[in-house]
Amino acid sequence: MSVDHHEERDSHTGYLTTGHEWNGLKELNTPVPRAVYFFLIASFLFSVVYWVLMPAWPLGVTYTKGLLGIDQRNQLAASLQEAALERSAWAKKIETESFAAIQADPRLMTIVRETGGALFGNNCAVCHGVDAKGNGPSAVALNVKPTDLTQLSKRHGGVFLFWRVYEKINGKDEALIRGHGTREMPVWGERFRFEHDATDEQQMGVRGRLLSLVYYLESLQQK
Repeated sequence: MSVDHHEERDSHTGYLTTGHEWNGLKELNTPVPRAVYFFLIASFLFSVVYWVLMPAWPLGVTYTKGLLGIDQRNQLAASLQEAALERSAWAKKIETESFAAIQADPRLMTIVRETGGALFGNNCAVCHGVDAKGNGPSAVALNVKPTDLTQLSKRHGGVFLFWRVYEKINGKDEALIRGHGTREMPVWGERFRFEHDATDEQQMGVRGRLLSLVYYLESLQQK
């Protein structure tokens, strides 16, 4: 059965109706806005240009390389190499320069504390907590509660005993810390311990990590 539909034009807008009506509301047969066609055409042209210029389509074991020859793997490798060189430069300064020279360099001190934060998070936070207050996720399983490392200065009249903390960690101060046990415990790790047979380069690396960690602990002290 066919339904005759007589063209009807809306008197207000001038558009034809589609013949559909709901509760007295008639649907207008409005044209697609030109902006929509513009964006569709622009998107198509962009995709074609991108396909030609950039790596785009897989071809079995390879892919289309694009006229620009851009390779994100090479870019990532170059970026990592650049970061490694930059890190090597400031790490060498931390490992070899005097403590006074390090402290006198604001940019280097910023890097030292940032590096110390990462070292603390990777090696200490599991017991001492990310805020160093002794509430790490492993603390509840320990017989000896981890020390609140933010209170070290308060315990000594507001003075942070930098070298005492340094020597506690590196093993020069051989007095045992109850929660850590002996120096052979893995919790100390080789990263902060001076081995007798270590090369000069390895000892410098340990020195740099120790300085970064202790400077970071100093920055956490509560007044």
